[in-house]
Amino acid sequence: MLDPKPPTLFVTDATSGFRAAICQRFHEAGARIIATGRRKERLDVLKRQLGERCYVFNLNVTDQDAVLSAIDALPPDFREPNVCVANAGLALGLEQAHNREGRHGLSAGLSR
Repeated sequence: MLDPKPPTLFVTDATSGFRAAICQRFHEAGARIIATGRRKERLDVLKRQLGERCYVFNLNVTDQDAVLSAIDALPPDFREPNVCVANAGLALGLEQAHNREGRHGLSAGLSR
């Protein structure tokens, strides 16, 4: 059964581009937003734009302990995200990446 209440989105690397646009669009539709990223100043701007239905925090998704701690520390109104937009990653350029860099980019885009 579908839940009729507005969703709570957990968005990784929500500091620019389509990721920030996802936060803004879903917020306009009534969703609560959990926005993460490594650029605190951009997260602060997003928080000012979206207000109380937005919770932001610095997060490097390659640090699994930090991810788990951050999830455990979510405020009560944000503790049950039901949509995850896991899109953090790396721009490695147009040249072939070595296997090590490829694994690092993959781990940045996926949570365990």
